[in-house]
Amino acid sequence: MKYQIKETKDLTENEIEHILKLWDISVWNTMKSVYFRSFFKDSEFHFLMNAEENILAIMRVNFDFTLKIADTDSTFAEAVGLVAAHKKKGYGSVLVSRFKENVIQRNIE
Repeated sequence: MKYQIKETKDLTENEIEHILKLWDISVWNTMKSVYFRSFFKDSEFHFLMNAEENILAIMRVNFDFTLKIADTDSTFAEAVGLVAAHKKKGYGSVLVSRFKENVIQRNIE
């Protein structure tokens, strides 16, 4: 299994279609790639892929997430959209583990 990170602008048309299919959010099902790239411009996508480059699990990291704490705006990386292509195979767990290692290495909050 391969762990891969892509910025939104680097996603292929097929990857975008596959992501939307896996997320299965009805209002996004007809989203076109141009709008997808604009809507998720402040995100990066973390993939777990097999040897044939098929997506086994995906997670999106939103870098446009701000919380106001004690009148101070704080920006955090928000991990969202975790989904595995197949249930009960452990792909989501493997992706979360690799993601955690990556976040620690990059010192992302």
